[in-house]
Amino acid sequence: MNKKNVKLTLSFDGKPYCGWQKQKKQASIQGILEEILSKLMKETIKISGAGRTDSGVHAIRYTANFLTNNFSMSISKLPVILNFSLPEEIRIISAEETDVDFHSRFSALAREYIYIIYQTGHPLPFFLPYTYYRKKPIDIKKIKKACSLFVGKHNFKNFCIGYGEEGNTERQIFYFRAREIKSSYGSQTVFFIKGNGFLRGMIRNIIAACLNYADGKTSLSEIKKALKNKTKLPQAKRGQVPAQGLYFKRAYYPQ
Repeated sequence: MNKKNVKLTLSFDGKPYCGWQKQKKQASIQGILEEILSKLMKETIKISGAGRTDSGVHAIRYTANFLTNNFSMSISKLPVILNFSLPEEIRIISAEETDVDFHSRFSALAREYIYIIYQTGHPLPFFLPYTYYRKKPIDIKKIKKACSLFVGKHNFKNFCIGYGEEGNTERQIFYFRAREIKSSYGSQTVFFIKGNGFLRGMIRNIIAACLNYADGKTSLSEIKKALKNKTKLPQAKRGQVPAQGLYFKRAYYPQ
């Protein structure tokens, strides 16, 4: 039987998991999928994902793929079969056969995330696990100014946790925007960011830097210098926003 490359699109609630990547003695999205797929295919399955996600980070349309020698069912039935066995926090949206050379991580041209901050005096409890609840008002004009600094190609050495593979900390940000949304349930500040790749903790670090600028804790000049590696922002001026407000939106691939 010919080897098949199966591409999955899935959504997950990251709250109970240590992230996408499999880790010892911790529940991960990758680990659960590999266990179920290996039983289903009756062979050892290794599944690849579009990128690592931090513990507690969610995904709206996440791309993964796996190679198998034992795929004999109708591929249209795979989401139903997998969803029957998967925990309810992980849902398969679609499955399709793809080119054998396709790799969900290395074939990706870009990745897009959103981050949600929830603001109100009396928060609705079911929003709290899926947003960053913050009482302090946000100056959206200042936030937008700070966001613009990160657009383009930069060395994000001072805005990540650890370094990338082979010490490469340069990434290109295609856009980084913030929008304020008001409703009867309170206001939300939503960040939209798309780049060719992201380092561990990078998005949560740069959003924290934008908030710190809006709060008057740091300056645009200090952020610029940190991006040019002339100085490093102190932890109090950089920090990291909570994971539960971050969502992997989608990955982009060649057409």
